[in-house]
Amino acid sequence: MKKVGNWLFENGYLLVIVAAAPLVYIWRGKNGFWIFIPIAALIIALQVVMALSRSKKEQQAKMKRREEGLADPPRPAYFTDDDMAEYDEDSVIELSKILTNNNARAVGDIALLVRDYEMFESEHREWCGDVYEDWTESDDLVFSHVNSVKRMRLRILHGFAYWLTGYDAVEDKAQNPPAAFGAYIDWKEGIDDIVWKLDEADRNLGYALELEGIPSAGGEFGYGALQKINDYLTDKGFLLLSLDTDSDCYHLFIIPSEERDRLIRFAAAAGFRFVIGNHLGM
Repeated sequence: MKKVGNWLFENGYLLVIVAAAPLVYIWRGKNGFWIFIPIAALIIALQVVMALSRSKKEQQAKMKRREEGLADPPRPAYFTDDDMAEYDEDSVIELSKILTNNNARAVGDIALLVRDYEMFESEHREWCGDVYEDWTESDDLVFSHVNSVKRMRLRILHGFAYWLTGYDAVEDKAQNPPAAFGAYIDWKEGIDDIVWKLDEADRNLGYALELEGIPSAGGEFGYGALQKINDYLTDKGFLLLSLDTDSDCYHLFIIPSEERDRLIRFAAAAGFRFVIGNHLGM
């Protein structure tokens, strides 16, 4: 559903053209319709050219970052065979302590997720069923090539990310849904929505960062919004970071700057990949 929404956002002009065609025919008749066709084709051609241009610029920017030493670090160890033996469950739990300001319930939830996934699933069956709805043995196309060990570790990565950002896609509140210690956002969300979600996380973390004080014109989104938020947090001695789940969304967290080295060390042992501070959105 998320992918469909993104497609509609990026290609909405196609729907407008399709919807407009019969209206033009009714309004202006056959002659008007034949005038409409080349205009619509021109609009589509311009959009394709613009998309190709954006793609080329993104590739050039990525190459520049690689030359400057800012290229994306390797994907998590989940996606390789060589590093499987290096996975450390305790490091995942230590990461949860850093990201939740050592919240006892959240850390306990992640410990259960890591050490006894079946028990975690039994206690949060609806939540797991919703988060992993595309992971069934018969319907999973994305991870059908992944062996059972990697599959379980991917479940842990995604469960960790969605649980700690408070992702609650089930209606049944009696299931004790997760509290938000981070923010799950789409790549195109505006700064006001991002700050609103991070403000809830800040209340649960107890940092009292007064995020409503972030200077903003209200129109920033995506990379620009994340940079503005990170600049504000940096001045207060904190960092904004995102846990990479190999998707077009962000799982954002806030940590004290002095926890950066510990986070990097435990992330390496856990096979997790975080994008920190000024590298967000790159």
